[in-house]
Amino acid sequence: MNGSARSSAKLIVQDFLPNRLSRTPVPQHTCVSVEGDGEHETFPDIIDKANSWLKDHPNFFIQSCETVDFKLQDGEPRTVESTFRARGERPNCYMRGLRLWLKETCLAEDSQARGQAKPEQIGYFNVLPKWKTADLDLEEMTDMQSERLSEVVTRLNGMLRVRPLNGSIFAVHTFSIKFTKAGPLPDRAVWKDRGYAKQFFLIGLRVFFVHSSNSRPKSNPQHVTFSDHLPKTLHSENPYVRHPKVESFPAVLQCASSELSHLPPHTRLLNLQTLHLRQDFLQPIDSDRSHFCEDNIHSYHLKFLRLWYISDRNHSADQLPKLSLQRPLPALHCQLFCPILYRKPGLFSNGRFESQPQLQSRLLNWIDGSGVKVAGVETLIMRLFSGAENFEGFGTMHTWNRVIHHSNAAHSHRHNFLHGRTHHRHGVRHCESSAAAETFVTVSRVYYFGHSDPDFELSLVESGVKADSLEEFMLARSRSSCCILV
Repeated sequence: MNGSARSSAKLIVQDFLPNRLSRTPVPQHTCVSVEGDGEHETFPDIIDKANSWLKDHPNFFIQSCETVDFKLQDGEPRTVESTFRARGERPNCYMRGLRLWLKETCLAEDSQARGQAKPEQIGYFNVLPKWKTADLDLEEMTDMQSERLSEVVTRLNGMLRVRPLNGSIFAVHTFSIKFTKAGPLPDRAVWKDRGYAKQFFLIGLRVFFVHSSNSRPKSNPQHVTFSDHLPKTLHSENPYVRHPKVESFPAVLQCASSELSHLPPHTRLLNLQTLHLRQDFLQPIDSDRSHFCEDNIHSYHLKFLRLWYISDRNHSADQLPKLSLQRPLPALHCQLFCPILYRKPGLFSNGRFESQPQLQSRLLNWIDGSGVKVAGVETLIMRLFSGAENFEGFGTMHTWNRVIHHSNAAHSHRHNFLHGRTHHRHGVRHCESSAAAETFVTVSRVYYFGHSDPDFELSLVESGVKADSLEEFMLARSRSSCCILV
């Protein structure tokens, strides 16, 4: 971030999570009370932790950052496990933390220079869309109006123009904020998802920047822009087909890469995000809207890729990354890392998966050995053995939830068991359908420019390190009629 001479340094990852403020133990198998946002630290506390770590490690600089979500179990985040189970009819609690991808400076070999190095310090601010609703009662709320996302970005650039930032923006994140009785609480780091109950969400922006060592802000403000790349529908709309067939991730990434090859001068890529767009059946696709409502047992989401750019004519040639100075940029590629399946799940046994620390170690070794120029790393949560992922793999650009259909208690139990639909309520007669419990898996994507070392890729295949069988097993399972409980 402070120069391109450090590109040969190794990449590391560091997570920062909120602590519980309450010492009261959480009862087992219960969801913590998080609606009041008083039991956990908030996002400013997480930033303070990150800055404290950076002060203690002045020889590290930030390559990229992301916000990551973890499922809470008995009040503790599941940071090690690669999979988790989300209940369909009962509340699920989640925690949001900050993940920094960092590089060590070349000064690390010189103890005297390392002692004189100034640590990076980061800051952030939220920009929320203006909204209005007739009723703040969540049960009675029927609709809300909000600014378009493009209008929010225009307002952000106006703020940066009137009051230039005393620092350099290195990431802009789009994030969803659950609506509460107190309105949106963007800095809350723990929240409760009420299953398929009616919930409103606001879509906001979080701008991350590195504080400048100068006391005076820049005279020429930074200007932020974004572009969305949505998958094309591969067949015409059919009123009898609930889920259309859409392009896969490689096709969307190729479109984004083509755009990057024509970047104007003084413009550079900040970060990439794979986002979900809540989509109703046959509703016009609109990635520019800044709110959505979850109020249906059937939930369908379209995925798309958002690229954030920044323009700043004050940057000199030695301050911008080398990749941003090359015209045209090398092609953008992506490498997916999903947990290795060590033991396949059976009828009455869970599978055993590679842990997240193991996956991250494998990811970092691949970056170091392949010699790629990293554009960003993204952590994603995807469905496992359900949704579009079950039929199309982790490259799918849409997904949907699993639904249990009830007729009578006896038939429902047998039908759901034979089709791998578990954790439904026995004897439910007052509703025809209900959301089912589902298993989710955490995967990672590495975006990079150019090509990786073919000799290194071949060595991985020969050694069996790259033998990720999870996706193949999932696709094979979807084509079979055998029942597997996970």
